Amino acid sequence: MEPTTAANAQKALWKSRVSSWLVYVAVFFLVSTAPQWLPSILHTINPFQRWAPFTSDEGRFSVDFPARPKRQTMRGRTGDAPPQDVVFFISSPSRDAAFLVGFADEFEDVLRDFSKDQILDSARDGAVTMSKGRLDGELFITKDSYPGRDLHISGPGSAASRFQIFLVGHRRYMVGVTATTAAGIFSRDVGRFFDSFRLTAESTR
Repeated sequence: MEPTTAANAQKALWKSRVSSWLVYVAVFFLVSTAPQWLPSILHTINPFQRWAPFTSDEGRFSVDFPARPKRQTMRGRTGDAPPQDVVFFISSPSRDAAFLVGFADEFEDVLRDFSKDQILDSARDGAVTMSKGRLDGELFITKDSYPGRDLHISGPGSAASRFQIFLVGHRRYMVGVTATTAAGIFSRDVGRFFDSFRLTAESTR
């Protein structure tokens, strides 16, 4: 195999692996949590419940959720890559929005062979593709000096989503909100949710 061909094959494998995590999260989040599609999978929310801090020891993060979150786990495999577990917590305080924090550990060869920007680029592309939406905005951000992206995605239909993705050592985090309208992802509550996300002292293990 020619060097260029081998490099292209490796690149394709990398993109498939990196995007796979976002595939699982985006598909589940946009299809299973958006109230207009499948509201029945979410637990019943007390309309008088207040915002409360939530800490995940396994996820090594804390965040303020507008209602008690529900834990979900998915396991998937892409090509010859080993199975990958994705854990996320979903909160839906109303029929108009759903809030999520997800995490998964990155593949060793991806971390070794590709830059942080390349990994985040592929995560962005996977989120947009699998949401079947359109990327309306992207910001380069950091969390405790770790690189990330803030993505605004419109669609499908009138729905809109905002995702923040961070690469923290061997772990990738995704903080997201899906709303029934574009205005919903710019509300004060959504801003509070994103601002409250914190990494714990053990996050870089």
